[in-house]
Amino acid sequence: MIGDSYNLAQFGELELAIRELRGYWKLWSACLLRSVGLSTPRGLIVTRAHDSLERDLHKFLRDIGAASALIRHDRRKEAPPYPRGGFLVPQAELLQVIQSFLSDTRIVAVYEPLNRLQNGHNLNLLFRSADEVLVEVAGPGFDASNLQRGDITPHEILTVQITSSGFAEKISVVHRTTDEEYRRSVTVRIDKLREFPKFSEEDSSGEQLRYHLMRTQTYQPISRDLIKKTLVEIVSSGFIQRFIELTGVGLPINISTSYVDRGERQIFWDAMAPSLKFEGLIPSTDPTIARSKAR
Repeated sequence: MIGDSYNLAQFGELELAIRELRGYWKLWSACLLRSVGLSTPRGLIVTRAHDSLERDLHKFLRDIGAASALIRHDRRKEAPPYPRGGFLVPQAELLQVIQSFLSDTRIVAVYEPLNRLQNGHNLNLLFRSADEVLVEVAGPGFDASNLQRGDITPHEILTVQITSSGFAEKISVVHRTTDEEYRRSVTVRIDKLREFPKFSEEDSSGEQLRYHLMRTQTYQPISRDLIKKTLVEIVSSGFIQRFIELTGVGLPINISTSYVDRGERQIFWDAMAPSLKFEGLIPSTDPTIARSKAR
């Protein structure tokens, strides 16, 4: 039995979410990222409709001084179709949107409003081994889910050799997009934003699209310092070890992160191991974790 909702700002509720939301790997891993001190969005996770839900939502938005929320969702044993998340919802429509996902046996993360079109660089970091990381990058105005869903070819792919403390010994560029490929990816991005109905006016207005996606005709490579900083934070947090300890899986593990608010602030979104996504949970040393095979 899991709770009705979890306030991620409360340590006790965060720890409870980590214990009770196993199997909802996207949002579970977001909780784990937060628990080791990595920066994640402020928010709530809602698992079912309850009497105080509307009041709790209004209080959360009031406490953070916001009139809208970013919605993400998750489901055990995910299967097609895969509805998109990561969009902004105004307060007046929030309860209805949440209930629509809950009715589809999903749980919902209600996060502080982060406009994806104001993202800086977005990274997927695949820890292939203890000393090698593959980094895929989508440029400003895109988001990490564009990489995860295969919406675009990464604008940049790098391999990084790291030490046990996360220090990058060698960074090598495997691929970097051409100007033509980049402009084509911008067109794809704009088309997808316009065809997807669940966006706030802030997301989908023509002015926002033009400013955030068409302000440059060339891809701006990611700073090596940002890659180094991100790797050091992940490794020094102990997240990889904690993830392995609690799930029983091994490497590779992929971690998704974005530089939000025009690149001024880093947010970690989630983490996934292919063996969890495609093969289910394997035995671990933690006796509270049951074996769960994906079907």
